[in-house]
Amino acid sequence: MFKKTAIVAGIALALSATAQAEYQWELGADYSTGEVDIGSASPDKDVISGSGTYFIDAVDDTKGPLAEAAFLDRASSINIFASNGEIDGDFVKDLGVKNYGMQIHSVFSDGGWIADFGYKRIENDTLSTSLAAGPLPTPRAQRGLDTIDVDQFALGFGKYLTDRTTLVFTYAYSDIDEAGDYNTYRLDLEHLFQFSFGDIKAEASYGLVDVSVNDELEDKDDIDIYKVGATYYFNKNIGLGVNYGEEDFDSDAFQRWEANASWFITDQWEVSVNYLDGEFDDIDDVEEKAVTIGTRYRF
Repeated sequence: MFKKTAIVAGIALALSATAQAEYQWELGADYSTGEVDIGSASPDKDVISGSGTYFIDAVDDTKGPLAEAAFLDRASSINIFASNGEIDGDFVKDLGVKNYGMQIHSVFSDGGWIADFGYKRIENDTLSTSLAAGPLPTPRAQRGLDTIDVDQFALGFGKYLTDRTTLVFTYAYSDIDEAGDYNTYRLDLEHLFQFSFGDIKAEASYGLVDVSVNDELEDKDDIDIYKVGATYYFNKNIGLGVNYGEEDFDSDAFQRWEANASWFITDQWEVSVNYLDGEFDDIDDVEEKAVTIGTRYRF
């Protein structure tokens, strides 16, 4: 009788461990707050965002850091996201900033081939040209706010070069209402190093943006985009990372530094924080700073 009880208990424990080592849904929410310094003006920017991801097959999270479970398990997924916020400053009040969209990520596990499709809609308020040059009336109805709508479509193709290495090429087409369109080309490389003292996820990307959206910009140089980053995982639950990015324009470059930390309090629940600091090379009075806190829950 004792042996039978032990066997049943062992099977139940094994099934429980297996259940806890897999998930098929991930829900997330983030709150970002910061400011953009432009000379003497420092408008605040606050954004709330949310996302939901469904994985076609249950994801095994026992292969490495919990934050990299989908990457290591070659998981295919469908993701939807949305954000809503505003820019509020001394001279400009309540300019809306929002976007929403979806992304489909497919991995063909037999050969490790990757195919991505994404759509994103951006709707940002801006001041109309006729009023931007003169004093702004106080009531919102009289400010002449316009909305810049941008539709972005992206296609990506790539491959798992090893079990822990991916290389993906992405083409994105962006259509700006009443301003034309532009094309973006990007190459992303990711690799997870696994050591006895922890794991390191390294990322590098290069992109090129064709800025010839209308006749006035036809002779402008393309924008080069660079980004490198690394995250060190002390164990499967905790990671600390840094990222550096640069957008190289015709006569200047905008640089961004980021530091982030993530902690899986349980195997299902993650909390994170990210700090961003960006500035131009040759323009001293333009700077961007933001702090983002977020949470993710898996089931």
